[in-house]
Amino acid sequence: MKVLVLPRQLKLLGCTENELADSVFDKEIVDADVVITTPFHPGYINKELKIYITAGVGSDHANIDAANARDIAVLEVTGFNVQSVAENVVMTMLVLRVLKRLAPFNPLELLYYDYQPMPANVEKEIGCRQVESLEKMLSLCDAVTINCPLHTSTKGLFNKVLFSHMKDGVWLVNTARGAICVTEDIAKALKSGKIRAYGGDVWFPQPAPKYHPWRTMRNKYSGGNAMTPRISGTSIGAQGRSAEGNKKILKVFLSGKQEYRPQDIICINGHYGTKAYGHDKEHKEHQTK
Repeated sequence: MKVLVLPRQLKLLGCTENELADSVFDKEIVDADVVITTPFHPGYINKELKIYITAGVGSDHANIDAANARDIAVLEVTGFNVQSVAENVVMTMLVLRVLKRLAPFNPLELLYYDYQPMPANVEKEIGCRQVESLEKMLSLCDAVTINCPLHTSTKGLFNKVLFSHMKDGVWLVNTARGAICVTEDIAKALKSGKIRAYGGDVWFPQPAPKYHPWRTMRNKYSGGNAMTPRISGTSIGAQGRSAEGNKKILKVFLSGKQEYRPQDIICINGHYGTKAYGHDKEHKEHQTK
């Protein structure tokens, strides 16, 4: 049994394939049973690999098609960065001057859209309700936060067509993935007033190039931009929770059982663990192309 964990420490191994040819990684990856790293590339797959544990959250940095094709389990530590990301959302809304609407007065209603509803007791505790479609939810909201994985179905999801279902002057916060939003459509919607303000810590591409529209975009009042570098999920506390979660997943794997937390499973036994990360139909269509 060989477990490969990367990175053990911050170290520049090289910048080209030739420089990395004799690296420890190349020598050890050939027969590793477990890989804990981010990102995960098809080249990491070997005949012994059984499970990949992402040192982060989301599936966009893992090649799920390649993993499914070889029945390699892919897991994450769901929720390890929820606290720090939530703190960033609150601070973003503070910058956007809507915190006063959320904290002192309480919102009129909290709505959410997801493939799977929360348990009734959780909805009651939070004080929210599920809406049957994304378009319907957006038509009712004054402020929207994007919290979903990036995959085939969500890339470019927030675009000018979807914006047409929104109220005018909506507040939009994105701490999920930059590519979920169409860059130019966000900038144009902000300028026109369709979006009152846009904030977040995710860009596409990352790091953002010098002339990325989100660096300088403004609304008609010369404000409305609350972008920060991608830092909200990288607090010391979050990294500690990630490491502890990785250890727990590894212990389950070494026990010979597959009793993983359902919310941590991205894919297993050749299938997606949840619709939030994609659908088996998408995977099969991709394989036939």
